[in-house]
Amino acid sequence: MKVNQFRFLTTSDEFDSSFQNWSRCYEWNYVLKQIESSEDIHTVLNSCCGTMEIHKQFADVLGTIPNKTILHTDIFTPTVPIEPFLKWNMCQPSELRFDCVLCISTLEELKNSKSEMINALNNLYNMCKKRLIVTFDYPDVPLDIIEKWVGEKCKKEGDILNGSNSSYRNDTYKHLNIVLLDISK
Repeated sequence: MKVNQFRFLTTSDEFDSSFQNWSRCYEWNYVLKQIESSEDIHTVLNSCCGTMEIHKQFADVLGTIPNKTILHTDIFTPTVPIEPFLKWNMCQPSELRFDCVLCISTLEELKNSKSEMINALNNLYNMCKKRLIVTFDYPDVPLDIIEKWVGEKCKKEGDILNGSNSSYRNDTYKHLNIVLLDISK
């Protein structure tokens, strides 16, 4: 495992204002730039993609990247059409393999079970051939268990992003930060 990035997102990170959400404008911008610039990523799993209109917006943008095959999955059936879609639970192993696997702001949904978080990370890592990009809410996800899984400490430098200092401000989330984990095999 090679750690490309393991850090808190900051207010100096680039964002895409077309994604009108305090964290997604940063998270999805990072993901899109990585996938667009990579010549060796051809297949992408957008795991736990979400089921609402904003998630469809991201799925649609992913689908416009030339020479990339994208599959979107979630445990829930989308309320809007997201294609191609497969119902899948990240806590269950899969035989499917992708060059890049995404898991954006979903680990926190497993906050009642640290072992499920690690199980999900292992499943996602096993599904990726080359790259795994994960973001999660802090402090909802205990950083120590992710640091132990990664084998190194998370970097915390700069003006750490939260709902109140985001370019798309939402004070409801002033208590949350976003951690980025980008690893290669």
